Amino acid sequence: MNILNNTIKVLSTKTMILLILMLFTQLYNVRAQGNYSSSTIVGTWSVDVSACMASIGPEDKELMTTSPDLSQKVQQSLFNRSMTFNPDGTFGQMDGFGNQMTGIWQIQGNTLTITSSNNKVWVQQIVQQTPIRITLKQFAKGEAQPLIPVLFLTKS
Repeated sequence: MNILNNTIKVLSTKTMILLILMLFTQLYNVRAQGNYSSSTIVGTWSVDVSACMASIGPEDKELMTTSPDLSQKVQQSLFNRSMTFNPDGTFGQMDGFGNQMTGIWQIQGNTLTITSSNNKVWVQQIVQQTPIRITLKQFAKGEAQPLIPVLFLTKS
């Protein structure tokens, strides 16, 4: 009888430890998947042109292959593009053509929303973020799908 009681106690203890570990793992995964801090995005970020171009889907790659002018314009718009997220929630961007845009930004969970000063809204999902790299999945605007589905940014 003592052996049975000891076995039950050991199994109960091991089961509790396993349940506690599973709970902590779940809590960690929830935090890692969607609670991005606004302070971690503050700063100036540069677009990784080659990584962005590699994220283009097969149909759009074919379109760009048949239209070298389009390909050149897309690459030029990304080249030297910088995005600045200020601590006060303001935003600035300069594209490869020298065009500037300003607005405001906000993070909620893993969603980054940028609203330009003329009220155009861009919604992006933060897929991955480290202190020096952010990966943003761009959402469609109505029926228009983004040509560059994923933006890869590196801290400047």
